[in-house]
Amino acid sequence: MEVRSSARWVRDKTIIGDVLRTPWRALRGLGVRLPRTLYQHLGSRGIFSVSIPGGGQFRWRSYGHVVENCVYWDGLQGYEPESVEPWVALARRARVVLDIGANTGYFALLAAAASEGAAVYAFEPVSRVAAKLRANAELNPNLKIEIVEKAVGAETGLAPIFDPGGVHCYSASLDGAFLKGEKESYSVSVVRVDDFLSERGVRNVDLVKLDVEGLEDSALDGMQELLRTSRPALMIEVLQRSKDRLLQQLQELVSAGYGYYLLNHGSMVRLERVERAGRARNVLLCPPERLCDEIKARISVSRAS
Repeated sequence: MEVRSSARWVRDKTIIGDVLRTPWRALRGLGVRLPRTLYQHLGSRGIFSVSIPGGGQFRWRSYGHVVENCVYWDGLQGYEPESVEPWVALARRARVVLDIGANTGYFALLAAAASEGAAVYAFEPVSRVAAKLRANAELNPNLKIEIVEKAVGAETGLAPIFDPGGVHCYSASLDGAFLKGEKESYSVSVVRVDDFLSERGVRNVDLVKLDVEGLEDSALDGMQELLRTSRPALMIEVLQRSKDRLLQQLQELVSAGYGYYLLNHGSMVRLERVERAGRARNVLLCPPERLCDEIKARISVSRAS
C-alpha cells in the first residue's frame, strides 16, 4: 500500500490517530524527527489543542488539510515554523493585529492566544472558508477574534474573486491571472484597510499578516495611512512572480526605516534591498521600535543585496 493511501487510512480512523499522537510527540521530544512527507497526510478530523511555548493555547478543528495535519502531529514546528516563531514573538507585545487572508485562522489564533486580550481582525472573503474560520474562533471564546468576511484592496466596494473550488481553498484571488486552470468567479465585498480602521475607530495597529494571492500591492495601497501613523510590523508573502510594484512598495518601507528580513528556521537575514524570493516565502518588514529581544536574537546575518 502506498505511503499516502496508508496515511489517509490512519487519518480517517480518528481514534487511531489520537493514540499514535502521544508516542509520536514523545519521540520528537527525544530529538527523533519523522518525515513530513508521512505526517502531512495524517490527521484527526476533529478538535485538538495547540500549545504555544511560553504560554497560551487555542483549540482548532482539523478538516484534514495538510496545514492542520502538520500542526496536529508536530505542533508549531509542523507548518512554516520560520514564520510562526517571529509571528508569535511579535504578537506577544501586540494589542491590535490584522490577519489579512486568514483562511481557517491559524495565524489569527496564534496571535490571539499569544497575547490574550489583544484584538485580532481576521479577513477572509471566501464564505465557505470564513465559516470554518468563524467556527474556530467560536471554539475559543476567551480570545478576541473578529471575522471580517471581506477581501482587502485599494478601494472599498465589490470585486470579482476567482475561486478554484474544492473543500480546502488556499489560493482564491482577486487577480484572475494568478490562478491557472479552472476557476469560478463571483462577487465579494472589498474594503480598504484604512476605511475599515476609521469606521471601527481603531487608531493603532501593531502587527499585520498579508497573504492575498498576488494582489498584495493593492492591499498596501489601501493601508497607507496605517503604515504612516502606526508603523506596524508586517509579514507578507513574496513570490518569484510578485509584481514589480509590490517590490517597489516594500523598498519604500525600507527607505522609511523598516528592516527587511528573509525568514529562515531559527534565524532571519536582513537585506538592504528588497529582492524576489527564489521560492514562495514570507518576509518580515519591521521598524526598529518594534523589534523585541527575541526577534533581535534571530537576526544572524546582515548583508547588502
